[in-house]
Amino acid sequence: MSLDPAVAKAVRESKLLSCIPEELAGSVLERAEKLVLEVGELVVEEGLPSDSVFILGEGTVSIVKDGVPIDTQEGGGVIGEMGVVLNQPRTASVVTVTELVAWKISRDDFNAFVDSQPAILKELVRELSEKVQLSHDGRVENSRSVDILRRCVSHEVLDKALLTNKPEDLLKGQENPAAILFFDIKGFSTAAESMEPQELLQNLNDHVGVITESVTRHQGTVVNFIGDAVLAVFNAPIPLEQPCTESLRCYLECQERLREIHTSRKKEGKYCFELGAGLNYGNVVSGAMGNAERFSYTVLGDEVNLSARLEGLTRYYPVDLILSDAVYQHLEPEQQELCVLLDRVQVKGRVTPVDLYGISGTESVDKEVYAKALALYLAGDFVGASREFGSLGTALGGYMMSRCDELKKANSEWPGYYSFTVK
Repeated sequence: MSLDPAVAKAVRESKLLSCIPEELAGSVLERAEKLVLEVGELVVEEGLPSDSVFILGEGTVSIVKDGVPIDTQEGGGVIGEMGVVLNQPRTASVVTVTELVAWKISRDDFNAFVDSQPAILKELVRELSEKVQLSHDGRVENSRSVDILRRCVSHEVLDKALLTNKPEDLLKGQENPAAILFFDIKGFSTAAESMEPQELLQNLNDHVGVITESVTRHQGTVVNFIGDAVLAVFNAPIPLEQPCTESLRCYLECQERLREIHTSRKKEGKYCFELGAGLNYGNVVSGAMGNAERFSYTVLGDEVNLSARLEGLTRYYPVDLILSDAVYQHLEPEQQELCVLLDRVQVKGRVTPVDLYGISGTESVDKEVYAKALALYLAGDFVGASREFGSLGTALGGYMMSRCDELKKANSEWPGYYSFTVK
């Protein structure tokens, strides 16, 4: 008997069927139901009765347990045999990743086939043992990976991401653009001199808790606590459509929440910390760092460093947040209306100058006057710029007047931006 070419190919590539004569194996598939499935179709569903076995031809499927992808199977594989042999419900769902050709063999036909072929039974035992071991190893690895991710993001956000990603894949080193929000608690060192350690820690945790809750609500990831600072990213490892928009909303929510909390804390005589923040957008490398015994999720790259530098500049400019032009360009129009272009600077450790934008403390600034003053300043007309900055009558205008005085006294060639030599 001449076999259908697709059947013959499936028999040759099948680990389970290739151990018996091709004609015999082919006759089993000839009697089976041939399926041609599109991408994203459900082949079997977790928890339902195991009524059939599938021999995979061309294509790839994903094995999903409790909503988490745990394995893949490609052409030549077999799925559903464990439930049929053990007479148990499906232990996982199977979804097509690509277009798939498969043969569906009923439970009765498959059991009769196995009973009549000792070679098939031997191969089936070997394959089931291998799958049990792989499943165990995969669950152990998944458990560790999920545990790390749950420390960084909310359960709701993570569960959504795990519908289409393996947990270990989210921790693999990958490069992608992200919004990086670097918070710092202002006045921590001063407070540390006058507080007992336990009181200091409690006050710090009260404020850091506001930050972490807001980051979670806006689907960001708290990457690290660095002393009195918090590093959060948006779009890694959980993808977001508008990471810059969400990160700015997160910052604004933190400030609003802290103002509310400070009202009651002041009445109770409790210490109130203020926040400084830097916000940048660009490519980062994210993933798990460490070894098999101890590792954690982190992000690295020059753009991360820049966000920290921007936060550091809030010690000089009378604003609480400084964001880069890269962030500004990705904001929604109504968010851009909140921003004012502060300056163009070269931060320590970076060659390329960056435009600085601010929000907090700029509400009363006349943007048209400030923009005129800044244009004169960037063109090197420090006398005219100082006059315009002075007309604003604000702390920001006063700071830029001092800058103009500094540059006039320096009497050196002006490159069109200010260079900071401190972090």
